[in-house]
Amino acid sequence: MNDGRHTEYDICIVGGGVSGLAAAWYAQRFAAEAEAPCRVCVLEASGRWGGKLLTDEIEADGAGRFIVEGGPDSFLAQKPWVGELAREIGLGDALLGTNDTGRSVFIWVKDRPVPLPQGLLLIAPSRLLPFMSSPLFSIRGRLRAGLDLILPRRTDESDESVADFVGRRMGPEAVDRLAEPLLAGIYSAEPEQMSLLATFPRFRAMEQKHRSLIRAMVRTRIEIAKRRAANPGRKPPATFVSFTEGVAALPRRLVERVDADGALHTRLDAMAPTETGWRLRLSDGRTVTCKAVVLAVMADAAAGLLRPVSTKAAAALERIRFVSSANVSMAWPVSALREPPEGFGILFPRTAGSRINAVTYSSNKFRGRAPDGWVLVRTFLGGSRNPEVFEEDDPTLERFSIEEMQKLLGTDQPPLFTKLNRWAHSNPQYDVGHLDVMAEAQAGLPEGLWLAGGSYGGIGVPDCIRQGKEAAQQAVARALGRPAAVDAADRRSPVGSA
Repeated sequence: MNDGRHTEYDICIVGGGVSGLAAAWYAQRFAAEAEAPCRVCVLEASGRWGGKLLTDEIEADGAGRFIVEGGPDSFLAQKPWVGELAREIGLGDALLGTNDTGRSVFIWVKDRPVPLPQGLLLIAPSRLLPFMSSPLFSIRGRLRAGLDLILPRRTDESDESVADFVGRRMGPEAVDRLAEPLLAGIYSAEPEQMSLLATFPRFRAMEQKHRSLIRAMVRTRIEIAKRRAANPGRKPPATFVSFTEGVAALPRRLVERVDADGALHTRLDAMAPTETGWRLRLSDGRTVTCKAVVLAVMADAAAGLLRPVSTKAAAALERIRFVSSANVSMAWPVSALREPPEGFGILFPRTAGSRINAVTYSSNKFRGRAPDGWVLVRTFLGGSRNPEVFEEDDPTLERFSIEEMQKLLGTDQPPLFTKLNRWAHSNPQYDVGHLDVMAEAQAGLPEGLWLAGGSYGGIGVPDCIRQGKEAAQQAVARALGRPAAVDAADRRSPVGSA
């Protein structure tokens, strides 16, 4: 029934980011597979679909087209959910791997960029010689990291911080020169607070199985080499993928393909359970009744909605911490630079004292991001490490970025353009104990309601899609009055981000 002020649906999805849009797509697919109609609506409080998946095309002064990312610029390829969804919605041919050449990532150490050792997976080396000869570490730091080969495994199964884990296995230099800049640059997080079990459970599993991280990584490398030898013509897959037209191609295509009622500039103000499901009051004065609800919003927003109906779930979600971050994209002609930049980018440890946390050379990382003869770069600021930097005004953030990049690139010319993106209170922090927080929240959720998104079971885009898919499967089953179980195929990866 739809009388203009009241509408009935089977499923209402709150939040039009990638988690919510994925939930809408999979709800449509699961209902079709069940050969049952399922009415779905998607509510988005802002004026744009896609959440943090934001891509701008900039035509500047006749230089050509630049593809500028405002949020994430890529997805971890080993997690299958982006690729699977892209192929389902007709975007498979648009998937784009990173450039084969120039894959190096650098750490800023003693006023110069030092490449990460070859064969390194975050903080775990799979090749001993490059790691032990890397100028990234002092001789003492290398020897301390080598103790990982003989140190005993931890017997306590409780959670610990990434810093505690890395320091315990590889030593303090590995924390300061690997874990800290990687987490600050990629996740806007601090290793001293970040939960190992919620973000990198694979490393704990390696320790438990092989005792040594180095031993585990070397064995993994040998197994990969054997598989490649058995398929000599097969090209090694890229570690990260994007789309030829930028990451926003994904939500844009989802909006085109999803058969649901969508409403932008529409906020959910209140919700209450009914005998058959839920009654929702929207910011435009309308009410919606539905059998199932998927809250694909950040944890603080979900807590506010849940507080009147479940103080237990709300109290748990309120414990999830957020930080703010910003990024600035800029472009220079190669002819204006001392020399073209190498690799995909540079990460700055906190000991470097830089006003920026990291820089990505976007035009090196993916083809087609800048016209020939131009360099497109992006700086990252704020986060958990430098919250005071985010509080500066827009011109100051742009000035910080320009000055740092002019020094790095060896130029006194201003950039062709700057594009600033702010993400206030938008970076969830998976602090130690995050899995316990989520267990409490899930235990307190009322019937017929599910959570999905970066605040909960995985920060990266692949995990957001997985969560949307799982929530959709449960919501469709409830709407149709049928039992549901999450597909075993969607438990192929642990909750965390690694």
